[in-house]
Amino acid sequence: DDGTEVEMTENIDYGDTEVIVRINGLDTPHWQEDIRVCVAGGADGIRIAKCESAKDVQIVEAAVEAAVAGQTDQMVALDCTRDETGYRCRTKLVPLTQAANTERKVPRDWINQAGNGICQPFIHYALPLIQGEPERPLEGSLPKFAKLKKVLTTDRD
Repeated sequence: DDGTEVEMTENIDYGDTEVIVRINGLDTPHWQEDIRVCVAGGADGIRIAKCESAKDVQIVEAAVEAAVAGQTDQMVALDCTRDETGYRCRTKLVPLTQAANTERKVPRDWINQAGNGICQPFIHYALPLIQGEPERPLEGSLPKFAKLKKVLTTDRD
């Protein structure tokens, strides 16, 4: 039993009404399972809670594509590069065995001597992640949201 979300998307006839499901924020451990349930249940769209950047949308898009393709036991990760031509970031899938229970700490030389502020290397790292207005499709000056294609899946054991 997948719970309430599948019940809502599979067992209730909404007629011609689009079913948009709000998933948990990417800062929680639940959002990837929410996406799997939305894809399995045939939701028409997903609304991301606490969406803070275009990268959040990019991550969710990669997770939806993986769920539709039936890929499991993997986590969406960002592979970012920076050189003289600028900053680029793409998504990739990483096996959970490599990502689970691991952490990356901020290098000590990115934190000031007193331990209560940041230094220029951190600013250099973080600025491309937070600056600028994300490019996104608009419809009548409002964001245009993607619609999921309904894909039937089979039950798994």
